[in-house]
Amino acid sequence: MPSIGEIDLLESQYWDKTEILLRHQAPLLENLIRQAYYHVPFWKREMRHRGLKPEHIQTYEDLEKLPVIDEFIMRKQEKDFIADNANQFIFSRGNTGGSTGRPFNYLISRQQAEAIHSTQRRGWGWAGWRENHRLLTIAGGGLGPQDGKKIGVFGFTEEIAIRVYEEILSYVPQFFRGLPYLMDLFCSYLERLGLNVNIRSKATFLTSEVLLNSQRERIGKHLRSGSRSKNVSKARRLFCQLAVVKLGYPGAKVARFLGVNTSAVVRAASSEELPKIGSHL
Repeated sequence: MPSIGEIDLLESQYWDKTEILLRHQAPLLENLIRQAYYHVPFWKREMRHRGLKPEHIQTYEDLEKLPVIDEFIMRKQEKDFIADNANQFIFSRGNTGGSTGRPFNYLISRQQAEAIHSTQRRGWGWAGWRENHRLLTIAGGGLGPQDGKKIGVFGFTEEIAIRVYEEILSYVPQFFRGLPYLMDLFCSYLERLGLNVNIRSKATFLTSEVLLNSQRERIGKHLRSGSRSKNVSKARRLFCQLAVVKLGYPGAKVARFLGVNTSAVVRAASSEELPKIGSHL
């Protein structure tokens, strides 16, 4: 897990000018290239084939001299991508979600993992996320869960969409996380089935794919309902006062029924009594 100091460092560097960031990154790039050239068989072979040595890669523009690789190349030559000094590093195993047919397994150093997590949490923090908030990840095998709760899905049917919908009402997340395509597909099922998530989520974190405008609109419409009308808010407040104050239902039970958190029900029930409440008894 990233430390507070690492996240603070990223925050402090965010407004640095490009030339300052490049100066900071230059030695890191140099170390990366040297590690690849001297210890990773694939990169040693490819760089020598092109007549390249580590000193020939000084800037990000120089990276264009190297070949572009993909998952299929790495699968075919998997052993050539493992550094001969890998045992010097503390690393963990990771994998992709398997959208190409089967998950791709890889090793990631602790330092790399902490840098990724720190950058991620900095971005989430801009949306108001904190460690104690409820985060729900809806994804396949490769994404999360680093925080909160995860619902593992590799596609949607009506049955799966209803199961996810019920999990959402039970967990009442404040934030969602997932891949644009999968989240958009889930929201299209909500439309088809006439289901309304109806919770005040703060944001949805989307990753790994390009987000289309149509996806943004649909996901925002169904998973972020903070802009509901005053009439809806008043009706909910009236319902909470009737159910909790007058009829004695537990706040947690009312919260599950409405698809909100218990604190929201308690606030509504304890607020100033609406004038029309007596007409409903």
